[in-house]
Amino acid sequence: MISLFKHTTNKKENRQNVVQDRIATGIFIRTIRIQERYAGLMQRKSEHLSMPVKKYLLIAFCFLSSAYSIYIIAESFGIQEQTSFSFQTIISPQHIGKAGNEIMNPNTLVTLKENQKVQRFLYYMDSLAQTSSGKKIHYRILTSRPGLMDSIRLIENMYHIQSLKK
Repeated sequence: MISLFKHTTNKKENRQNVVQDRIATGIFIRTIRIQERYAGLMQRKSEHLSMPVKKYLLIAFCFLSSAYSIYIIAESFGIQEQTSFSFQTIISPQHIGKAGNEIMNPNTLVTLKENQKVQRFLYYMDSLAQTSSGKKIHYRILTSRPGLMDSIRLIENMYHIQSLKK
């Protein structure tokens, strides 16, 4: 009966919390050390100053801090020509989230004229690849349009599938 109500802790979570606590404690201790070193440095620098100089520096610091605070407050009430944030509507592309291999619309037909254009383009690309000056043009076309040949082959296959169904 006692074992039913016994509280069990997950050891993995407990270890993770211990590691996080150690890291946080280390960061805290290092931050305090840096602050103490800076305070000691400032103390050593100001020990050599006389009392009137310290008073003038304090007055100058208070004056500059007050002036800057007033400047910030006054600027917040002023008319600003530039806005910090601008809102624009985001127009997402029509085919976002689609893989491209969705079922084709059965109403999509590749006509004979379109197929002839595809065949002429394939012949043109093959003839470009045969000459040295044409290879440069061929390479530029393929690098500027990386999916072009895949699309051309897809259209060609669509036409062949349509012609088999007829």
